[in-house]
Amino acid sequence: MAALKFKAVGHCLAVIALAIVLLPMVAHGPTGDMSRYLPARIFSEGVDAKDQIALVSAAATFLVSVALAACVWTTALAIWRRVPIGGPRK
Repeated sequence: MAALKFKAVGHCLAVIALAIVLLPMVAHGPTGDMSRYLPARIFSEGVDAKDQIALVSAAATFLVSVALAACVWTTALAIWRRVPIGGPRK
């Protein structure tokens, strides 16, 4: 049971590390601060409501980077488990 918990912690740490690496790439994509591209009149409260859009954009950037990191980690594990130990089979 303790080995299972240790493995889960290791997977979580790997996903967090990958998310940190992916964060700058995701931040320059479509989930970055979108408020700078939208005109102020689009918001109900004018420029003051842009703060809310910036917060939502930051949260989306973080969550997308975590989701991408989890996908990358899961794919890497699946490929790693399919690689035969000791070379190719004859």
